[in-house]
Amino acid sequence: MRGARLVWVAALATLAFVLGAPTVRAQPGAQGRYQLGSKAFVGAPFVLAIVVDGLEEQPTPKLPSLTVPGLEIIEGDADFRGGFNLTVNGRRVQGGGGTWVLTYRVTAEKAGLFNLPAVNVTQGATTVPIRGGNLEVIDLPTTNDMKFAVTLPQRPVYIGETFPVELEWLLRKNPQDQQFGVPLLNMDTTLSVQVPTPTNPRQVLEFATDKGQQKLGFEQDRVTRDGLTYDRFRFPLQVTARKAGPIVIPPASVVVELEIGQGRDAFGFPVARTDTFRATDVQRTLDVRPVPETDKPPSFAGAVGSSYSISARASRSVVQLGEPLELEITVKSDQRLDTVNLPPLDGPGGLPKAKFAAPADAPVGELSDDGKQKTWKVSVQVTAADTTEIPGLAFAYFDPAKATYQTIHSEPIALSVKGGSVVGAAQVVGQPSGSGAPPPTAESSSVLSLAGVDLALSPPGAGGGPMGRGVLWAIVAALYLAPLALLGLALARRRGASRREEVGEVKAALRALGAEIERARQAPAKDAAIALSRCLSTTARALGRTVDDKLIARIENAGFAPDAKGEPLPSELRAELANLLDTWTKDARRGGGRGAAAALVLIVATAWPGAARADEALTAARGAYQDALAATEPAAKQRAFATAAAAFGRVVAARPSAAVYTDLGNAALGAGDLGAAVLAYRRAMALDRDDGRARRNLAWVRSRLPAELRPASTSATETLFFFHAAWSRDRRLLVGAFAFAVAILVLVPWRGARRRSLTPIAVIGGIVWATMTISLVVEDRRASDAVVMQAAELRTADSAVAPVARATPLPAGTELTIGERRGDWVRVHLAGTLSGWLPAGAVERVAR
Repeated sequence: MRGARLVWVAALATLAFVLGAPTVRAQPGAQGRYQLGSKAFVGAPFVLAIVVDGLEEQPTPKLPSLTVPGLEIIEGDADFRGGFNLTVNGRRVQGGGGTWVLTYRVTAEKAGLFNLPAVNVTQGATTVPIRGGNLEVIDLPTTNDMKFAVTLPQRPVYIGETFPVELEWLLRKNPQDQQFGVPLLNMDTTLSVQVPTPTNPRQVLEFATDKGQQKLGFEQDRVTRDGLTYDRFRFPLQVTARKAGPIVIPPASVVVELEIGQGRDAFGFPVARTDTFRATDVQRTLDVRPVPETDKPPSFAGAVGSSYSISARASRSVVQLGEPLELEITVKSDQRLDTVNLPPLDGPGGLPKAKFAAPADAPVGELSDDGKQKTWKVSVQVTAADTTEIPGLAFAYFDPAKATYQTIHSEPIALSVKGGSVVGAAQVVGQPSGSGAPPPTAESSSVLSLAGVDLALSPPGAGGGPMGRGVLWAIVAALYLAPLALLGLALARRRGASRREEVGEVKAALRALGAEIERARQAPAKDAAIALSRCLSTTARALGRTVDDKLIARIENAGFAPDAKGEPLPSELRAELANLLDTWTKDARRGGGRGAAAALVLIVATAWPGAARADEALTAARGAYQDALAATEPAAKQRAFATAAAAFGRVVAARPSAAVYTDLGNAALGAGDLGAAVLAYRRAMALDRDDGRARRNLAWVRSRLPAELRPASTSATETLFFFHAAWSRDRRLLVGAFAFAVAILVLVPWRGARRRSLTPIAVIGGIVWATMTISLVVEDRRASDAVVMQAAELRTADSAVAPVARATPLPAGTELTIGERRGDWVRVHLAGTLSGWLPAGAVERVAR
């Protein structure tokens, strides 16, 4: 077999180094030799090592320079392998030195016999000579059963651009002992190659590089090429160009053993025959160009790609003049951002020098795990008292697909400096009455005015009763279960009356039978036999039993026997009858006892302790809200409102109430949190559609939104009829349960029979119960309704780098419906025909 022949040749080549190249010693115990680390084939990188025994661990010996015509030799690593250890007089010492393995990565362009030079390995004052030797490199055949290629972009690329490259390996037979040679993986001076983390740890193969073995993940499928079907293995890479000009990439290759048929081993068993083959790609050239200098924006800092986004976030929105403010700037892309930098913040497109003091150089950014998000944290100072916002920051990048520069901006951040009014990043604006100017939208950044908002607290005790969710469901359960239990008890009592009559008959029959048995002790057998037979049959029928005919025959025979004369029944027969009576009496007592009625003990798991705690929390929240109303300093006022909102949030989490939800919305509005305010108002109206404060304040917030984002006033959420519009879901639950209880209790036969005059009441109760139940079942609870909690870009696809579907972000408080969810993204529909994708964390559903 050819494969076996090649193995033997390679093995002999190895032995030639070990045996044919005598070791020259510079000192006792130190010796060295060449050693082949793998088979030597044309076009496939292999490892050549110089192994030196008897040296110490320190210092590291220097790798001798090797130059052999026809071989490309790249120096590798020096690896120390310790020698043996000895213990002398209780002390552990190392003896015999150790072994240093000095490796080289070698590639041969053609087959032949190559002469390796004699070299010296030096460690400090020790020199170990290594004699030369011969290295045989074998050429290999190719086959249509295997192909290997590197796929590059079919266009020029630019310095700093990260672009995809793919290694493609096609196979028609099972491979063994593959050895890859991909020069692209070792071109660090001109190209930076990033290997993506394998998605499946089982689908990886090792590639030899200058830095050792590198594991590459692959995807497998089947393709047809030139009429032949192959299993395709695709290894994705991300490459970044570092230098301009044409970059020549030497051919990549793979050497592998493939099956060529069946043979038999020395024992005659069938085995697969293999041979070694090589697949080699062609030399490829990558055209790398510098980014153009013409029209280069001042905010360009080397970013090259087709999709970027930038966002900024401030550590707080209220600052003192000259106080440090931390600014967090995040750039996202669909490619790795290792080489992307932030443009100078004090330059054009950055922070105005008249209002901010910012460092000239941005700090080092922090990469996300996948490398597609980079975040910088910068400390800046506000130096002007009239500063009202942090302007949008410019970020320029070069789009290689369009061959033009693109500039994007972050969203402005509203800011309040001491002496101004408190604003939030997405707060709304209300104009003074009579100004004649239209109200600004929620997307503007200006002074917050709550003119027209009903900021009054709910009346004391509103929403403060003990009707928690647990108590509500306990009452509903009681209204359903208690009448059913009473009905069951009444029906059981009626069945018990009939049962008692049967028990009386059984007891009378047993007493009569006992009396006849007692009378048979003295009465003549003839008289006793007739009465006993009749009484025995009667008692058996009452118990639902059958009497043994043989026993009746024995009684009659004893009573009418010729020799009976005036004698009583035989004692043995009377004893047998007494035992039978005793058995029937015991059975009657076990089966005829009063059945215990299934008494329903409905224990309402009292929520009163929890209600008391909730009342205390509500009192604290109302106090915090009143403190906020009384505060005069803007920053303190906003903080107090935020504290009150958090307190109200804890109350509604334990015991939802429309009144408290409205209080929560007012507190959130005062704190500048429009998203939380709108969400609270919507939840208040879901519990009580007649809550005027929630309805008015929600309408006020909606009026500040852009017209295209305002929901229709006659939406399905609000346009309901009859009790839908006035009764909450909880009220309908209680009314339905109460009507059910009335209908069932009327049907209960309290005095042995139902009173027909009350039947109409039961019918009415049943109709009311059915109506409430149907309204609950068919009610559209608008489970897909949601609110934007923080300003977010509406995008055309579920990706942070997808194009925006709206020129400006959706402001907090925007109402929408959720259509579907994909991972961390949701598809949303807004008023009119506007739709798109938002991060799932930016919205919250109204329904809890």
